[in-house]
Amino acid sequence: MRNLFLFFLGFIFIFSSLSATAATFTPTNAAQLQADLNTAAANGEVSNTILLAANTVYSTSGNGNSPFLYASPNSSDLIITGAGQGSTLLDGGGISNVMHLSTVDGDIRVSHLTVQNGMTGDAAGISLETGSGELVLEHAELKNNLNGSTGGARIVSLSGNISVNNNVLVGNQGTSSNGLYIDGTDGLTSVNENTIQNNVNSAAETGGIQLDVHNGKASVVHNTVTGNSAASTSGIRITAESSEVYFSENLVSGNGVPGPSLFGGVALSATGPVTFLANTILDNRADSIGGIGIESPEIIFINNIVAGNAAPSGQGGGAYLGSFSNFCVNNTVYDNENGIGGGGLSLFTLGTANIYNNIVFANSAPAASGQDILIGGPATSGALFNNDFGEACVNDGMTVNCDPTTVANFTTGANINVDPLFVDAPNANFNLAEGSQAIDAGDVNAPDLPATDHDGNPRVVNGQVDMGALEAQPNIVTDPASLDFGDIGGNKSSSLSLIIANVGSLPADVSGLVLSDTVNYSLDLNAGSDPCAASSFTLPGGNNCTLSVIFSPKQNGLFNATLTINSNDPDEPALAVPLSGSAQAGGGGCSLGAVGQVSSLWSGLLPFFFWGFVRLKRKSL
Repeated sequence: MRNLFLFFLGFIFIFSSLSATAATFTPTNAAQLQADLNTAAANGEVSNTILLAANTVYSTSGNGNSPFLYASPNSSDLIITGAGQGSTLLDGGGISNVMHLSTVDGDIRVSHLTVQNGMTGDAAGISLETGSGELVLEHAELKNNLNGSTGGARIVSLSGNISVNNNVLVGNQGTSSNGLYIDGTDGLTSVNENTIQNNVNSAAETGGIQLDVHNGKASVVHNTVTGNSAASTSGIRITAESSEVYFSENLVSGNGVPGPSLFGGVALSATGPVTFLANTILDNRADSIGGIGIESPEIIFINNIVAGNAAPSGQGGGAYLGSFSNFCVNNTVYDNENGIGGGGLSLFTLGTANIYNNIVFANSAPAASGQDILIGGPATSGALFNNDFGEACVNDGMTVNCDPTTVANFTTGANINVDPLFVDAPNANFNLAEGSQAIDAGDVNAPDLPATDHDGNPRVVNGQVDMGALEAQPNIVTDPASLDFGDIGGNKSSSLSLIIANVGSLPADVSGLVLSDTVNYSLDLNAGSDPCAASSFTLPGGNNCTLSVIFSPKQNGLFNATLTINSNDPDEPALAVPLSGSAQAGGGGCSLGAVGQVSSLWSGLLPFFFWGFVRLKRKSL
């Protein structure tokens, strides 16, 4: 018994010790926030959490017009969490920078708040620094922070991971970086799902994102970077030293206006390999490189859409790729321009250039300079297969040859020069329309052929692959997307028309129309001006057919159901159309429930009326 008592006593002691290693603060005003930061920096706890209040402004004016500061000399972790963007506000009042947090080697995590109206400092908005800890900024909004070295957010880890995810940075200005500056070493730096918009200062070096990584890895995925401008790089600048860069599914659009800047959309320099996958680079402008400029020992450039970019006096209108080894597969590079050569795609290659299945068309540059494609440098070998382009030239440093079939160590074949027939290029719809000669014209054995296209649809359809970033697909939609019959009343029926359309490029094979409720719903396949006529049929691209859905409820109530359209649409092979309707007796008047209540009332009162009648009858006798 004594041993058991000592065991529980020890357990309580250990539990108490563990619980004492974390502290939580709930400040409700600026002065209290700074006091809690001071306590957290000095208390030596393993972790400190500061929970900021909803619908509250923490203004630096309440902190003596000074930024909120945290400087921990130990390994303590710090977590600052607000109640959400627009609810919890840290405000610099246009006088001071807003917040600076630093620690020797602890982690710092800041989330779910707005940082605004900061002024000057290393970051006018927020600055996070650690030696070897992890830094996280997520679900935050940074807006209208001005005149710091960085405008919005500055994040520096000397040896640790960095995560910057799901943030919004709008209208920030810095003397060096307008929006976001990140410096990471020896770890993974992740920049995902952020919106970086309208951070404009023509005197700054970088407009949207400046990312420096050393001896680590950078992952930049699914960000929207639009309308930013600066003197050097308007959109995104990445410098990777002995680091690998993965850059995928980003939208980089409309950067570099107003200008001028040297680089419009993306400037990426790496001493490690670069994977540039399924990005959309549109309408960026600059003096030197409009859309993309990449220098790396190895570049994997696949499934990208690069259109409408311009560098009137530069060498890269759409994309400039400098590498020992280039793999350019299934990209769409359209309507870009520059003033030197390689208006669409310009490659400087010291080793091997592999160019397969691309559409590089209607780009502008001086004649005989590679208006669509320019391959420069002493390339030891090259392959140019199954591409759609107008002019491709090879410049070995001595001569320019615009007939690649005659260039030594170059192999070519199955290239075409025809309008690719995009669905709506002026509105950035680069799907291939039915009849495009680029459909099924790619090489299914191309090196690094991806499993999916730019939009995540299957890259190989029926054993064939298309040219360009978007694989032609069937695409089934309905109009309307759902049917609501409302209340039709009892013992009635109603019908509504439904259009089934294939808005894709390839024929759509509809294999079945399935109702989840065949008691109250039915189909009329011969209704409309262009009836579907059967439950299995084929719709060519751009075609549609009609049918009617009939609602005939057999009893009163609410009836929800689904019409499922089974097809070879890779996105939605079982497209569900929700159906809803109800019925009440009397066409929406008194319900059966009300009638039942009245009947019950009369049946209860009937004996009283009966006996009253009998008594009156006896009295009269």
